[in-house]
Amino acid sequence: MAAQNLNSSNHVSPDEIRNQANSRLEAASKTIDHLSDQAVEYSDRAIAAGKNAVSKSVEFSKEYPVHTALGAGALGFLAGALVSKILK
Repeated sequence: MAAQNLNSSNHVSPDEIRNQANSRLEAASKTIDHLSDQAVEYSDRAIAAGKNAVSKSVEFSKEYPVHTALGAGALGFLAGALVSKILK
């Protein structure tokens, strides 16, 4: 008898299930929209930061061409030394 009372009291109508599903779907859709907006914002910031870094690098290279060439040569030498040790 108690089991019948539990089953009948826990009955949820199809309309309630549909309403709950629609409510959760709407909440999920809003969350996805918010996350998408944030991703676009972060992407735009990253693009701007990248362009700024390239601009500063070019400016530095023009201002200090000898230093830039020496630094690039040193990096190339170190990279070559590391690769040759790794491949041996």
